Amino acid sequence: MIPRRTEEEEFRTRLRRMLQTRRELEGEEYDHMRLILSMMVPQSSFNSQRTCTDVYVQNGKIYHVHEGIYGNRPMIEEVTNNAAK
Repeated sequence: MIPRRTEEEEFRTRLRRMLQTRRELEGEEYDHMRLILSMMVPQSSFNSQRTCTDVYVQNGKIYHVHEGIYGNRPMIEEVTNNAAK
């Protein structure tokens, strides 16, 4: 039997998701992280009809790499959890 999550756990999960912020990488930072992430295996991948998103964890930071409707270059986002600060 799978244990059910309590209301408090549900609340904390929703709050953590709401407090996440995303920052799109650009310039040298983009080029550097694209090289680093290309040598890694993604933690998970999501595929919709238009885009593909790979999720990486590097030095305790989460990166989302979106490919698809954004042109020829994939978009790299750094996801920050503000609740941990």
